[in-house]
Amino acid sequence: MSIFAFAFAFPMLFIFHGLEEVIGMRIFAFIGLTFHYVVHIGQAIVLRKYIPALATSIVCLPISILFLYLPFIHSPLFA
Repeated sequence: MSIFAFAFAFPMLFIFHGLEEVIGMRIFAFIGLTFHYVVHIGQAIVLRKYIPALATSIVCLPISILFLYLPFIHSPLFA
């Protein structure tokens, strides 16, 4: 991992975890995970080779998106 990648990723973990603790919503964990999966898929596309997290990201990304989408479907705003 390059210094630039670490300098970007490390504060993102604190931001999402901090929002989760302050607001008390687990939705920020799923937002962070979804972003994490997209980054791994993007890495594989840019590098044009398999990276170890690619298979897990492809499997878990739709589940994470579903968990982000379900609260909005059942929200009174969309009723």
